[in-house]
Amino acid sequence: MLLSRRSPVTVPGLLLVGFGLATCGLAACGFQLRAAPDIPAEMSRTYISADDKFSLFYIRLRRELKNSGVQLVDSPANASAVFSILTDKTDQRVLSVSARNVPRE
Repeated sequence: MLLSRRSPVTVPGLLLVGFGLATCGLAACGFQLRAAPDIPAEMSRTYISADDKFSLFYIRLRRELKNSGVQLVDSPANASAVFSILTDKTDQRVLSVSARNVPRE
């Protein structure tokens, strides 16, 4: 005679199993956390040459380079690398109009 025993399944147990399966799935697909970028030694002291020093691209580029450990200098004579922004243009384009010729997007 076979006796059937029900094993108690708990929520923490299910969460643990789910977390384990998710971890194995991420490891199997080659997922890795993004690491800090490797900045070449030549860019340790960088000067950024740009026409518009108040553009969003210029400001964010400076911030990201500083966060990566690059020392930004004020003169190209003091720099080991010069980063030149040749064009920095932002514009808007209408993608669709209504029947009354009013921009929708």
